[in-house]
Amino acid sequence: MIFCVPTVPFEGEHVRIALQIVKEALEKYAFEPILIIGCISARVIYLNVDITYDREVEGEDEKALACHDEMLGRLIEEGYVPYRLGIQSVRLVPEPDDDSGLLLNRLKEALDPSGILAPGRYGL
Repeated sequence: MIFCVPTVPFEGEHVRIALQIVKEALEKYAFEPILIIGCISARVIYLNVDITYDREVEGEDEKALACHDEMLGRLIEEGYVPYRLGIQSVRLVPEPDDDSGLLLNRLKEALDPSGILAPGRYGL
């Protein structure tokens, strides 16, 4: 199982667009639509999309990853950034074009000076 968990503004048009992207990707790669819509707040929801497949079927790992990558890429292009990422997904998140990365690195160094929490993940 591979997860894709984007955040979406809690507005009908945004939810419709995000669900259409999910539907198209799952149909293209012939995966069943299995998802949860969760309310984080009055302003934001998350879509927890599960790509479930049989790892013993040759080629299914690659097909599931391709589906995930295409889906997440399209969602990010529309502005629906991930709520959570698997380690296979970090490379798909665009680099920030501001100083937020520097701030996050400073916070991580201050809170985790020995570098034991999530080493090498999330671009930190």
